[in-house]
Amino acid sequence: MKELQNLLVNSYSGDYTKIVKYIKIFLTENSSAKIILQKVDNKKHNVIAIFGQPKFLINCHMDTVPASGDWKTDPHKLVIKDKKAYGLGTSDTKGNLYAVLKAVQKTKPNNLMLLFSTDEECGSHISGVRHFIKSDYIKGITNAIVCEPTECKFVNRHKGYYSFVIDVIGKPSHSSLTKQPNAIVKSAEIITQLFRKEFNIGKIFGGTQGNVTAANCQFHISCRTYLSVEKKEAEIKSIIKNNKSVTFRTKFVGIPFISNGRKFPFVNKEFYEAPYWTEAALFKEVGINSIVYGAGSVRQAHSQNEFVKLRELKKCEEFFINYIEKIK
Repeated sequence: MKELQNLLVNSYSGDYTKIVKYIKIFLTENSSAKIILQKVDNKKHNVIAIFGQPKFLINCHMDTVPASGDWKTDPHKLVIKDKKAYGLGTSDTKGNLYAVLKAVQKTKPNNLMLLFSTDEECGSHISGVRHFIKSDYIKGITNAIVCEPTECKFVNRHKGYYSFVIDVIGKPSHSSLTKQPNAIVKSAEIITQLFRKEFNIGKIFGGTQGNVTAANCQFHISCRTYLSVEKKEAEIKSIIKNNKSVTFRTKFVGIPFISNGRKFPFVNKEFYEAPYWTEAALFKEVGINSIVYGAGSVRQAHSQNEFVKLRELKKCEEFFINYIEKIK
């Protein structure tokens, strides 16, 4: 599994140079693909591989989150143990990137496009997929498979994900003057109401020290829902009301994903709902019939000692071999 080891290079720092170079070399040596490096930003390129006149697309993001917790092994070194492959991103989603590359190596793809994209994990409004769908390369694509850790189940729907930043202004004064506007106290009142509306409160900071009333406070919230972002913004406004000391802005909009019915070419299986957001929603938004599929589990994604089961990797590779061979 040397290919998977080579994919475990650092790709969360914003520098994709090493992983892009490896994927390009692998495809050049093992396929007939026309390879394009689509610049997204400095040291950030999508890798696009084109076979024939593509109508079908397979997408894997190349980035991971930073290693968290105390790993028992080096997160960037592949370890095979107990029929599992350990390493940062093995589940989300470099294991799937490996399975796709191996499938391409073992087949002769036709009318297929591969997209290995940037910045899925950081929630960027200029992610590789968002950049790609604004380009001419998307012309002709009618169906897309987005690789994420679904335990080799087929996903055709998930909630949207929205995040917001709220700023609250108070008045700095001596802490003995308890009736002065306190930004943290006001924030606590707002947070309690938002929590009842099922917003997640993810981050908060403000104030200066214990004997000074807080002049400012900022907190970050998010939600997962099938409602539109406009409706969730309206909920926030109804809580804030017209208080001029409180402002908010929408940080990230990931729309809900609901595919067209329960049909997808060459996939005659039961479909499921994912508990997390994916960029399949972006493909669907521009009219591309999409599903989500891949080895690995969200329970291992973003965790210390991340792993993917070897049998799932094999099952994923076999699916893509069979799928690619059906594309004419």
